[in-house]
Amino acid sequence: MALSDYIAVSITLVGAAVTQPAFNVLLIAGYNATFAGTRTYTSLQGVAADFAAASPEYQAANAAFAQNPAPQKIKIGKVAQLVAGVGNVTLAQAPVAANDISITVNDQPISITFTGSAAQTMAALAQAIAAVPGIASATVDAVNPNMVDIQATLGYEFSLTNATLTGGGTIAATVTTPAVTWTEGINALQLQDDAWYALVITDPTDANILNVAAWTEAQEKIFGASSADAAILTGSTTDVASVLQAKGYDRTFLLYHATAGEFPEAAWLAGQLINPPGSATWAFKALAAVTPDTLTQSQINAAKGKNCNLYLAVAGVKITDPGIMAGGHYIDTTLGLDWLQSSIQADVFALLATTRKIPYTDAGAQQVASIVRTDLNRAIGQGVLANDGSLVLNVPKVGDQTETDRTNRYFPDITFSANLAGAIQKVQVRGTVSI
Repeated sequence: MALSDYIAVSITLVGAAVTQPAFNVLLIAGYNATFAGTRTYTSLQGVAADFAAASPEYQAANAAFAQNPAPQKIKIGKVAQLVAGVGNVTLAQAPVAANDISITVNDQPISITFTGSAAQTMAALAQAIAAVPGIASATVDAVNPNMVDIQATLGYEFSLTNATLTGGGTIAATVTTPAVTWTEGINALQLQDDAWYALVITDPTDANILNVAAWTEAQEKIFGASSADAAILTGSTTDVASVLQAKGYDRTFLLYHATAGEFPEAAWLAGQLINPPGSATWAFKALAAVTPDTLTQSQINAAKGKNCNLYLAVAGVKITDPGIMAGGHYIDTTLGLDWLQSSIQADVFALLATTRKIPYTDAGAQQVASIVRTDLNRAIGQGVLANDGSLVLNVPKVGDQTETDRTNRYFPDITFSANLAGAIQKVQVRGTVSI
């Protein structure tokens, strides 16, 4: 007789492997890879096998691996070379006094009324289109005086829509060469490999920074870029820092840096992503292999007034300052809250996937709440949320849920509130000394 004839035992290994974002992984995206998609590197030597030392991919990777401690790994991805959009607006016949022309270019509406003559009207149309952000040129065609030829700025999206002509005649707006921007390239990389959290690009022109920043704002990721544009250090309101700030982007940070090829954004990201998310402020950090800028106080004030970060030597100590996103949130806050959201999603899903059944009862709701409470307490321990007694977790009673939600097995409105832990980055000390 076998023992199993008397005692039946079965053991099931339980544990749902829930994929969470790789909050410590930096992706460097550029044009120069000889491979498609992404590759993972654990050392600069590995990067050197695929990229020349003069390539921006190598320079960015060098900045990342120069930090101490260095990241365990980074990724480098290939994006397609950019293509500038090309198109035209064509009237079937010369405009006349009764005509009004309307068109939307790059989402900006334009209206032109007949001005003096057909030639003057077409010139006015070309001038108005050329003034649209993201348009490099718009000129009346040399052969067809009723056509405006349009060339978009490299790196900008390009669209021609809502073309109308009142007062007789017809009009056509045609994009003959669609733009290829960083948005298309990063989307393709993300589809192939989404196991990364922070992004650096090797061609941070103003157009490319704005394009990638707009893309990043819709993701649960962050984007870091640097710019040497001296206008950032002035009262200008049209430089890239001002535009990012005006758009309120809280997933993009910009760092002014005058020295080409050092990629301080890659150094900063690599040095900080090794920390548990939200546990460290991004201010007052030294960046290995990055030259601090020497700026006047007025330049510092101008840049910081635009939420642009700086790398300076203060009292002989090299520091980043202030560690802020373009929209005004601190970088560690964005990272910490992303991590908390991801943790709650993954851990509650793991509970659902590994439990035979969570009953739609008050006791079942408390099972879910216990997972949320555990993650919130982890966030307190990690320095994301304040340990000040402000944490409140509310779980509605089953009797308060609607019949429709109960029928659909949907349990809404578990809510919490808490204070951010924040960080001290500026101190005032006042004293009085008496004789």
